[in-house]
Amino acid sequence: MHLDRVAEVLGGIGRRVSGIGVWSWALLVPLGANAQVDWQPLTLDQALQQAYRTQQKVMIDVWAEHCGQCKQMEIDLWETAAGAKLSEGMIAIKVNSTTPDGQAFMSRYPVTGLPVVIFLNPDGTEFDWVQGYMSTPSFLAEARPISQGLDALPIMEAQLSAKPDSLPLMFALLEKYLNRQRDDDGKEMLTRILARDPQNARGIAERATGHMAKYLSYFRHNDQAAFDHWKIVVERFPKASSIGGAIDGSYKCAAAIGKQKEWTSWLCAEAKKNPTAGQLNYSAAMTGYKYGILDPCLAVAARAARKQGVGSAKLDTIAIEMERGRR
Repeated sequence: MHLDRVAEVLGGIGRRVSGIGVWSWALLVPLGANAQVDWQPLTLDQALQQAYRTQQKVMIDVWAEHCGQCKQMEIDLWETAAGAKLSEGMIAIKVNSTTPDGQAFMSRYPVTGLPVVIFLNPDGTEFDWVQGYMSTPSFLAEARPISQGLDALPIMEAQLSAKPDSLPLMFALLEKYLNRQRDDDGKEMLTRILARDPQNARGIAERATGHMAKYLSYFRHNDQAAFDHWKIVVERFPKASSIGGAIDGSYKCAAAIGKQKEWTSWLCAEAKKNPTAGQLNYSAAMTGYKYGILDPCLAVAARAARKQGVGSAKLDTIAIEMERGRR
């Protein structure tokens, strides 16, 4: 690969890997009065049939009404010349994730968050995708090389070989592997991240473990494995910034497999071991209350959170109700 093309794609993935090198390609696109993406009114299968005949890639915008970033992306990107330029030469379709067709789509591709734009090969295999939206220039910096057929994965793997301790690269590769449903490679990368960042010093270990838990739950429908991964976040990183989401995620997985009692016993033990982890204790109490788990041990967590200055006086009332076992 020519060096300037390597530099271009690395600038694109820079938003995820290093936060630098974001390249404002949008400013180079000539503006047209009515330029916008020509979305095709096709189902996924219809789009793939057309792609097979024409040997084009398919670009899919996965969205939902409740997704604020999706709506902003529509205005900032898809209704502009920059968006039209990005979609040139591809079959562009939209998928509403909340519809039956959208749910069927997400059983085929591991979407764990919105917005996400997925690029498929004509045979329906995933070529690459961009998840999340911050700004048009940063999005285009990552998406444009993909739209032109440049695969970032082997470049990133080569980068990690040159810099084997780079946690941002490890996390970016974990995402790529799971996007492509390469579970074994993803698990190996997560193991590598946890070994490299055992104290979660940069917050990447908790993010990587949570990402794996979502993938296992949302896409693989393996709630036991997802529960085990959420437990890793809570047990290893009790003061993690994502502790609330991990506790909520762990409950949903436990409930899906009928292990609410096990969840309560486990979480109470973790809260007891970490009385100064205010957010953990707060989230334990509030999550239990939210799902109707009124256990005295969660009352202890509620009082521990208040002692650490986390939460309002409402926690005192919740603690009393939990001690009584009723509202």
